[in-house]
Amino acid sequence: MRNILLLLFCYFFHINHILFAQGTKDSLMSILRTHPAQDTVYILTLAELANELRYDMPDSSLQYATTALLLAQKELYQRYW
Repeated sequence: MRNILLLLFCYFFHINHILFAQGTKDSLMSILRTHPAQDTVYILTLAELANELRYDMPDSSLQYATTALLLAQKELYQRYW
């Protein structure tokens, strides 16, 4: 009985993760479409989108990450944390 409950918990957790992850990807894509300037916000959004897509769509993730890197190098962007 405990194994069945554990299996159900894992299944529902996985479904929630997929649903919320899709919302995050859509939100980041919306920011990229509406943000006209290629500034810090744009570069960080590209990097975050690359991070979100790394397991589901690795080819797209690499493309977004490469674009973010090239823009950051072009703008001499340095992130101070």
